[in-house]
This record gives sequence, structure tokens and C-alpha cells, in this order.
Amino acid sequence: MGLMENRLMRIFMITERYPPYIGGAPYCVYQMSTGLSRLGHEIVIVTCSAPNAPEHENIDGIKIQRIPYWDFPRLKGVS
Repeated sequence: MGLMENRLMRIFMITERYPPYIGGAPYCVYQMSTGLSRLGHEIVIVTCSAPNAPEHENIDGIKIQRIPYWDFPRLKGVS
């Protein structure tokens, strides 16, 4: 039996966008989090708030926390 076999993790993910937003990054984070959840890992996602989406929710065993998003203007001369 391997060292990591049958060892479940608590995984915390931070992402700017998560469904209901559509796009490559939200889709990848969604697929990764649901796959890990199906394996029995505990998943918590912190993401930006979305229109008509609750601040806290639990979807398919994944805890989602949406926080307000501040769009800071880019500083001149900083890339």
C-alpha cells in the first residue's frame, strides 16, 4: 500500500471566475473540483461574486464562497 493511498485531502482553491461565468478557466476549475470531490476530497472554492449567484452555496459537495470583486485600475508604468 502506497504512502498516499486512501488519504483524503482538504483542498482550498482561489479563482477569479467560477460558474455561472463561462470561459476556459471557470470550466477547468469546475472540472478539477468536481473530479476531486468525487474521489472524496473536501473542496472549498473562493471566487468573485456573480450576478444572481448566492454568496455561499454547496454544489455537489463543493463549498463555494463568493466575495465582492474590486477592479483596481492599472497603475501607469506598471506592466
